Order: sequence, then C-alpha cells, then structure tokens
Amino acid sequence: MRYRTRHRQVWLVTTAFVAATLAAAPGGAGAAGATQPAGEDYVVTMGAVDPALGPEAVADPEAPTEASRTDRFEFLAFYPDELRIHRGDTVRFRRDGFHTVEFARSEDEVHRFLRRDELVGVTATQSSVPSDPSCVGADDKPSAPIAQPCVISGTNPTFQSGWRSARLTFDLPPGTYQYFCQIHDGMAGTIQIVDDDEDIPTPAEIEADRVETVHADTIDGAAVIEAGQTPKVEVVGENRVWTVKVGDFTADGRVAVLRFLPSSLTIEPDDEVVFEVPDSPSGHEIHTASFPADAYPLGFLTYLHPTCDPDELDGGAPNVPLQWQALIVGCPAPATLEFQVQPWAWQLPARAPGDVVATPVTVHDSGFMVPPGTPCRSACDPWTGQRRPSSSRAGFPGAGTFAYVCNVHPEWGMTGSVTVEG
Repeated sequence: MRYRTRHRQVWLVTTAFVAATLAAAPGGAGAAGATQPAGEDYVVTMGAVDPALGPEAVADPEAPTEASRTDRFEFLAFYPDELRIHRGDTVRFRRDGFHTVEFARSEDEVHRFLRRDELVGVTATQSSVPSDPSCVGADDKPSAPIAQPCVISGTNPTFQSGWRSARLTFDLPPGTYQYFCQIHDGMAGTIQIVDDDEDIPTPAEIEADRVETVHADTIDGAAVIEAGQTPKVEVVGENRVWTVKVGDFTADGRVAVLRFLPSSLTIEPDDEVVFEVPDSPSGHEIHTASFPADAYPLGFLTYLHPTCDPDELDGGAPNVPLQWQALIVGCPAPATLEFQVQPWAWQLPARAPGDVVATPVTVHDSGFMVPPGTPCRSACDPWTGQRRPSSSRAGFPGAGTFAYVCNVHPEWGMTGSVTVEG
C-alpha cells in the first residue's frame, strides 16, 4: 500500500481497472495469491460512484442535497489505478461510468474512440463492442454474475471491454501491464504481477481503500463547483466579455465536473459570452454548449445512432441501414453493433464574436469542444485531422433568457442559462 497526498492524506488504493481477454477461460480463477481467499475476485471500477451518495441514497428523502450528489461528476480514474496480484488471480473490472478498459503497451497504441466509417463523412465508435464477449456483462452492479473469466496470457496481452464490465484471470509472468480508457485520454492504470511469495493486500482491504479514495475525490469535485460560481468578466473596448467554464476538473484531473460554471449568468445588451473548456493534467472530456429550439432533440443519442455493420473497420462494402432495434434484439450475423456519429455533431464551427446564437426559431450548437491539451487521437476529426475547438464565443440578439445544455451530458443535468437585461 501507499498513501496519496491530497489536501489531506487518504489511502491511494493500489488496484487496476482492467479489461483484458484473448481466450475464454475453461474454469475458475486459477491459482490464487497467497493472501487472497479462494474464489474471491479483486475488484477494480472504471470510474466511480460514491457509495454514500449513489442512486439509492439520492432516492432516500434523507439523502444529501443536490450539492453533494455524485451525478455531477465523471470520475476519470480507475479505482484503484495500481493493483498488485499474483499470477493466476482474477480481477473483476466493474464499469461505474462511461468508460472502457483496453490493454496496450502505450496510450499511442490504444484504439481511437471515434474512427472513420466506410460511409464517406461518417464516424463510428471503436470502443462499444468487446474483443471477447464471453467474459463481459452488461449489468454493472457489484452482484452482476459473470461466471466465466477470460484468461489473459502471452507476451503482449491485448483486450478491450467495450461498454461492459469484465472478469479476467491473469496468467502472466511477473511484470507491470498497462491498460487505458479508450474514451478519456489520460485515464490509465496498471496491473502488477508479483512473485508468489510476495505478500499483497486482500480484496477486502483493496475495496475499503477504494471507498475512501472515491469519497475524497467526491469532496474535491464539490469544492471545484463551489469555487466556480464567481463569474469571470473583462472589459474589451466598450463591451464586456464573460467567461463560462464548460465543465472543469480537479487539480489532479481525476474528477471531471459536469456543470457549466457558473450555470446562470446575467449580462447586459452587447455583452458577449465565451464558453470555454478548461485544460486538465489527465483525463479529458468532450462537451457542447447548445442553444436548442423547443422541438430540438437532446441527449447523447442525438449524436450516436446504433447501427448494424457487417464490415471490417477498413472494409469497403456499404453498411446495413440504420437499425434501432439492434439495441433490443441484437444484430444478425455477421453484422455487429456500432454507434455512428452524425457528421454535423463536431464539424459546426464556433460562432464569430457578436454573432447571434439563439432566437425562438434558431438552433445553435457549438459542436464538440475538447480541453486544449487533449491528444489529437481524441481531439481531431478522423476524416480531416482538424482539431476540435476548445471554446465558442457568443453574442445575443436582445433581452430575454436563453437556456442551453451540453448535448453530451444532459442526463447529468449539465444545463445553464444566460439572461440579457432589457
């Protein structure tokens, strides 16, 4: 074990959120480590939900108020992100957020979240489907059964979980093995295989540390929200320019805040507003600042459409037409489920200063915006190579209140408003 220094000392939780699988395992967890009880898996979570503030607590009338809820955050870390185990031990990787796990030698070798599709101008995800479905589960609750683990072995173990939980047995020689989240650059962890005679923490000890670390990260995220309520404004010529942060991050980048900061702003006519995504030392998020018309559909599926696709990633045959029923009954062989991203979702340019962004009949969308330091693997358009913007500048047509939303995170309540005084 080791300690992690924050504003206070907390246990760092030495474990790794993993998804690795090459072949389905015929049996159980293999040879257990010296300190691991027989039949008990180690657990690493992709992201987190604070156990004290999870869905059950929020539904409780005596639960903490909205100011304490974890649905305002995306935890951009594996809990724990360093795990020591013995050869033959089994690790259950439980998805607690919009994450994946992929084993690779470096982050440069990780598959992109978005790739070129066979249809010109269309982009699709590479991370929604697991490389081996035999050891993954769609139910991400702690009690979800995943009976058969996959065995991770070989000199260069590779595996991707898709948007699923996974159960993996590590038949690897002593050494350190890296894994990454395909969706959030900078989100990574390690599995360290140690000699059989080396003493290691038990799964119960690892879990206790994980709970404490998640709670500490939750407190840090709440502090970022509180600090972001004071609006930033500067005078440019005869007008004022306000800055609204589109999300934010804790100092270590482990927690992304899914809020506009501040979420409500009152300005004068001719003032402008810059919607700006801050940078992060690790773990990046994609956002939008969208001013919708009343009938404009919101939500993540505004951008991602489920499709049955029978082609290889670099194939040339046309795709099967869009099939929404694929989410319910699955895709006919040999097609697989993928999510296509509508081209306009990220190609809309940021508006020029002073341009009108919202009227009762006009829809404005910033398109995808990313933190400035996001690697091109995630920040660049797969077709053009052009970097997505980190900010969008807006002027307003007159007095009134203009509501907006992040189209990537509407279910987290990532909304805001600008009121222009008359």
